[in-house]
Amino acid sequence: MLPVRARFAVLVATLALVGCAAKGEPPGHSRESKDAPAAAAPAPAEPLGGADKASVSEKKPSPDSDAPRSARALIVTIDLNVTSERPDVLAEKLRNDVVRAGGFVADATTSGTGPGRTHRMVLRVPAGETRALRATLSDYGKITNDTEKTEDVTEQRADVAARLANARTQEKRLQEIMAAKTATVAEVLEVERELARVRETIERYDAQKRALDGKIDLATVTVNIGAPSTFVEPEKETAGTKIKHAFSSGVEATGTLLLWGAMALAALSPVLIPLLLVATGLFAWLRKRRRAQRAAMPVMRA
Repeated sequence: MLPVRARFAVLVATLALVGCAAKGEPPGHSRESKDAPAAAAPAPAEPLGGADKASVSEKKPSPDSDAPRSARALIVTIDLNVTSERPDVLAEKLRNDVVRAGGFVADATTSGTGPGRTHRMVLRVPAGETRALRATLSDYGKITNDTEKTEDVTEQRADVAARLANARTQEKRLQEIMAAKTATVAEVLEVERELARVRETIERYDAQKRALDGKIDLATVTVNIGAPSTFVEPEKETAGTKIKHAFSSGVEATGTLLLWGAMALAALSPVLIPLLLVATGLFAWLRKRRRAQRAAMPVMRA
């Protein structure tokens, strides 16, 4: 019988060969697709814009439909700026339509009050509903900016799917080895450690696949909604208006000068006040001395 290390080396080599062979299999032949029961199909979400627009699109597909996108894995990011006479109404309708279509509001911020009130909404919308979203915004407002960015992740998705299928194949092979019950205790422990590592790899790739599928299925749409800005024509300046503005500017400049003078005086007061007191005392002493000298002069002459 071969030593334990030799048999484990043969086992690892066999798993490596199985893994290399599994990379050539399409993702559809994985264990998950064979063993998992067919899940019940979810109820179809209502398209954006209501049932009328949905029925029209079913009867006559648009030539610019998103059908070619199904062959590619695309992550769509859209930025929209919209002006509306009633921003609050549009924001509420947009929220309801997105939820009804199967998406959700990832982030929402409202700023300001009154006519200047603005809304910023980050929406996760089904990729096939982006055109309907634009149609809804056009019906209730005016799109002033429309930026769309598309990232092709087809190869990345295929790579993650292949790695996941490979890891599941290794997991199945390890389970078969453990079920054979022909290995020694040391070999069983080694297989269990290898099985734990493979399962950790499966969880990591499965999480990557779910995150990628979520970004592909739901486009990220950022919508900024605000009221249309009103243009106010500037007032024409006459001679009287110019004189008034000049007088106001002079008064403002004088006030500024006085303010700066008061601030400079306040800043120098700790030094000026002692100097002023010393100068006052010195002046009084000199004056008193001069008077004494004048009073003594007649006496000296006599």
